Amino acid sequence: MALSTHVPDLAALEVLLGVAAAGSLNGAARQAGVSQQAVSARIAAMEAQTGVTLVHRTPRGSSLTAEGIVIAEWAARLLDVAAGLDAGIAALRADRRARLRVSASSTIAEQLLPAWLASFRAAAGRGSPAPDVVLTAGREGGSGTRDALTAALGAVLGPGTAQASAALSLSTTAALRSAVLAGAAPAVISELAVADDLAAGRLAEARTPDLDLRRSLRAIWDGTKNPPAGAARDLLSYILSRRLPLHGNRAIRGLAERARQQPQPVQPARRA
Repeated sequence: MALSTHVPDLAALEVLLGVAAAGSLNGAARQAGVSQQAVSARIAAMEAQTGVTLVHRTPRGSSLTAEGIVIAEWAARLLDVAAGLDAGIAALRADRRARLRVSASSTIAEQLLPAWLASFRAAAGRGSPAPDVVLTAGREGGSGTRDALTAALGAVLGPGTAQASAALSLSTTAALRSAVLAGAAPAVISELAVADDLAAGRLAEARTPDLDLRRSLRAIWDGTKNPPAGAARDLLSYILSRRLPLHGNRAIRGLAERARQQPQPVQPARRA
């Protein structure tokens, strides 16, 4: 049911209750930290809106009229309900900030997000309770790395050039890494997934300077244009503000293109 235009807003009703509690316009102005003229103007506006005289003004001071006292009592009950609503909304927002569910493709979930989340929780714990984060890893439809390789080869060789089929297709990065270690064939794998193997010499990088194998990593969410208020927005803002590293000297640049990972062809290291 729509309210009539004669119902004052909550802020105006708070002014009226201030006059009732203080016993005068002057006292209400002191309590609110505003001028007496501001309080008087607000009461006059309420009287014009309601069509009821709320305050009796005399040279000795001001007091609520009988009608003003009745409306102040109603206003007190209404403001109590509004305060309960405000507290309930705050509790819901706090609950939303306390829980965060993140789903990511396997490379991001295994190589990037654990460090980001640990750093985020540590930073949050210094100022407020850290949110509970549930991280779920899932496979992309198809292969993002394979798509990046196909596009890079097409850019170098030309769009009409036929490309050879993959010698072996596996469902996980871990399985592909194991196949390369076993000597099955060279492969294109995110360097994030094989950084330790490259550093230890178990795998060797085959440099391809003509191929741009970078991939854009995007953060997506349901609903509004901006991330939803709460832990999701806090996490994204934290990652961007800290410019957390991806690998080497690469860093997050923003939310749309935001992050790049460099898949590299790798092969078993040759032994002397």
